[in-house]
Amino acid sequence: MARRERFLDQDSTDPLVRFALDLRALRKQAGDPTYRTLAGSAGFSVTTLAAAASGRGLPTLAVTRAYVRACGGDVPAWERRWHGLAPARATAPGDRTGEAGSTTGASPYVGLAAFEPGDADRFFGRAEATAELFDRVAEQCCVVVFGASGSGKSSLLRAGLIARWAGTGGRFLVLTPGEHPLTTYETALAAADPSGAELLVVVDQFEEVFTVCADDAERTRFIAALLEAAHRADSRVRVVLGVRTDFYSHCAQDPGLARELQRGQFLVCPMTTEQLRAVITRPAVQAGAMVETSLVTQIVADCTGQPGVLPLLSHALRETWRRRSGATLTLAGYQAVGGIVHAVAQTAEQVFTGLDEYEQRLAKSLFLRLVALGDGTEDTKRRITTAELDLTDPRMATTLRRLTEARLVTADHDRLEITHEALIRHWPRLGGWLTEDRDGLRVHRQLTAATAVWDSLRQDPAALYRGVQLAMAQQWSKGRDVLLTGIEREFLARSTQAEDQARLLTRQRTRRLRTLVGMLSVLVLVAGSLAAVAITSRQAAVAAAAALTRQHDQVAAEGLLDRAAAEVQTDPALAAQLSLAAYRLFPEQRTRSGVLNYAAAIHEWNADAAGTPLALSPDGRLLVTDSGTGIRLWALAAGTHRAHVVGSVPHVADRAALDAEFSPDGRRLLIDFGAAGADLWNTADPTRPVPLRPTFDDGFGTFGSDRYLVTGGARDTVWDLTDPGHPTRLATLPGSTVDDTATVSQDGHTVVQLDGESTVHLRLWDISDRQRPRLVWQAAVPGDSGPLVLRGSLLAVATDTATIQLWDIAHIAAPTYLGVVRGQAPGIVGITLSPDGTELAAAMVGAVEVWDVSTPATPHLIAGLTGHLGDWPLMAFRSDSTLVRSDNPLESGSPSGDEGTAVHWWQLPAPGLSGRTVDGAISPAFSPDGRTMATSSTGGTQLWDVRQPASPVPLRS
Repeated sequence: MARRERFLDQDSTDPLVRFALDLRALRKQAGDPTYRTLAGSAGFSVTTLAAAASGRGLPTLAVTRAYVRACGGDVPAWERRWHGLAPARATAPGDRTGEAGSTTGASPYVGLAAFEPGDADRFFGRAEATAELFDRVAEQCCVVVFGASGSGKSSLLRAGLIARWAGTGGRFLVLTPGEHPLTTYETALAAADPSGAELLVVVDQFEEVFTVCADDAERTRFIAALLEAAHRADSRVRVVLGVRTDFYSHCAQDPGLARELQRGQFLVCPMTTEQLRAVITRPAVQAGAMVETSLVTQIVADCTGQPGVLPLLSHALRETWRRRSGATLTLAGYQAVGGIVHAVAQTAEQVFTGLDEYEQRLAKSLFLRLVALGDGTEDTKRRITTAELDLTDPRMATTLRRLTEARLVTADHDRLEITHEALIRHWPRLGGWLTEDRDGLRVHRQLTAATAVWDSLRQDPAALYRGVQLAMAQQWSKGRDVLLTGIEREFLARSTQAEDQARLLTRQRTRRLRTLVGMLSVLVLVAGSLAAVAITSRQAAVAAAAALTRQHDQVAAEGLLDRAAAEVQTDPALAAQLSLAAYRLFPEQRTRSGVLNYAAAIHEWNADAAGTPLALSPDGRLLVTDSGTGIRLWALAAGTHRAHVVGSVPHVADRAALDAEFSPDGRRLLIDFGAAGADLWNTADPTRPVPLRPTFDDGFGTFGSDRYLVTGGARDTVWDLTDPGHPTRLATLPGSTVDDTATVSQDGHTVVQLDGESTVHLRLWDISDRQRPRLVWQAAVPGDSGPLVLRGSLLAVATDTATIQLWDIAHIAAPTYLGVVRGQAPGIVGITLSPDGTELAAAMVGAVEVWDVSTPATPHLIAGLTGHLGDWPLMAFRSDSTLVRSDNPLESGSPSGDEGTAVHWWQLPAPGLSGRTVDGAISPAFSPDGRTMATSSTGGTQLWDVRQPASPVPLRS
């Protein structure tokens, strides 16, 4: 190898020749090892090491260090010598300084950095895109430019759009958002001249409002300020936003930006082959150089189909320029730098390995600070200030200088950032750092932010870390001290000291409290022992007295109920008073039912020959009867329990009314005439009922709401009564018996049907599709078809076994079985639910039971009502919790031969069951609404307002 080395003049004054000769001398001092031996320890090829000592050009700093280190030389001294030669040898080793047509000088390729407006003369390949974007900005006040990372959108905005805008005399303002985008924008705008031509505001790297800005409110205000500036009526501002394509969805989440995306987005497309050729060749030609055809072909092939390749291409061309052969960029030089894929990584790796171990740790810390970790997106570069670095360390300043000289890091005044995000994606070493401990990096980010806040607050102790945050930071910082700045280390130390002091104070307080608690415990045990003896004795005495009193009250209450039963026929008022006294004396279910029953004996309206009751309005205030000569409507007066006829429906001799039903609002009445069909009447004004439509021929029906009606037997039909005079048939459902029971939900989408003969099925139909009703669920129920009632999604279904099943049909495909009500008497003939669905009334022959079903799984009986009850019940709950029942109490074939109608009122809960005792009053009686009480005494009759039982108010004597 030594024989192949070119001859060097030992007396030459050329610094480069002396540099090469001294390298050779250093090798001889090391024992004259072969280049193959040096390559094994230096990490560079034989050819590279031999070229370093050939004198043909200045080797790179990394090669020089490796050569000197392998020969055991003084590396720092050789570094100083290399830096002394570097400025004079700024061109690549292949330069031919002084030759005709020399190509010495600055590289025509910008490398990883974006093109700036001043680089417009060497910005090629985007002429068409620049013209199109310029025209778009001229037409629209706001344009959003999207492009993948590395697609050249920043260069297009700066060297393309801005340069052309400035060439027309226009003013421009270019900024990047940073951590506080609104402040950055307002500061830059304030410095701009408000007069003159239109102002072009270009916000490059707009994605920083999502990755760097942590204040959602400031982000929103910044976006609003940009859009307001662009769309104001007198505005002379045009706004252009440069955004990475993977942040499109982030932009679309803002309503204002979403509108701009619909009308003003511009996509930076990949370059064509011809455009790539222009990028490769024209800067070199402009600089007086040539490009090998084979190099152009290879680069175009490498770039085709590769996303984000432009910064890699520019960097590879810059490095190839440094290794050109005379005035020609060669394929060999391109391959030597690693091509497009490896050029960035090779440059970064050479610079990094050229640092010593301590400087490498500093470089790692710096690069990690310059990356913003992505959350569902790619990692991006992060801009920091020099205040975040510990520049008091001279080695950090040296490391930063070397990174900026290699154009891996860009310094702008006191701000630093990675030159291009391509370094993040294509330098394996940096990718490994980011992957190995992402959670730790987030902890470091939080620590850095917390330290900045603490320092800005003049190191307020309240801003120090505590608890979990401190523990996480301490755990992460072990073994990573070099990654922390001095101020961050001080912040952690102060936080640890404050935490230790807090723990010491806590332990001292805990010891004092334990001592005090121990003393109090002894005192409490002594006092508790004494109190327990006393309490036990007292409780035993109280329990014995209470049991005796309760037994006495129960016997007395039963006696009062027995006497009330004996007096109910001759003196109903006295029976009611006696039952009320029994309840006050011993309140339980039997005495409560007695109050309700005997009160109903007073609060009852009987009308002989009023006819058979057909329907009771849902509010219990309107009763329909059929006397045989006509159908009458009776108003049941609230508070007086009296009734009078207010209207009638004409009677047809050959049509006998069998049944009737009101709509939920009481404004419509359906009357069933059996085989003759059913008629629909408007009873909004009960004094003048109005017929609404011809007869329904398919049988009687049930209202599901004011709008929907289901009629029929073996085939149930659902009607829409939006126009009652012309009902619309929605669906017809099959059935197996003519006496099945069906109802429709309030929204008209669900039909509940009880159908069957030997086996009765509860079926749920979905009629949302009016043409194709679907049976979505069915289940067998015991007994024959019984009454059912639907209130909202709560369905109650009665069977002949004295049980009522409760279902929740909110999800009709899978209804939920809630529970069962087991009646005390058999033969359920009618059921109804209170308006709020918490109470259920079940009518049996001769009895009514009221159940609390607010908890359907465990219903409980509120009251059992008996007496004066016939076998054809109509029931309704009023809004004041009054249960109204109407029926025919006289059985057919009675001696009188008359049939009458009886209406009973039960106030739930019973009136006056709690409150203050009125002294000197005997024979109390209550008004039906429970608001007024009359008492008799030797001085006369006194009326009381008992709406507030705890404090009755005298009304008049």
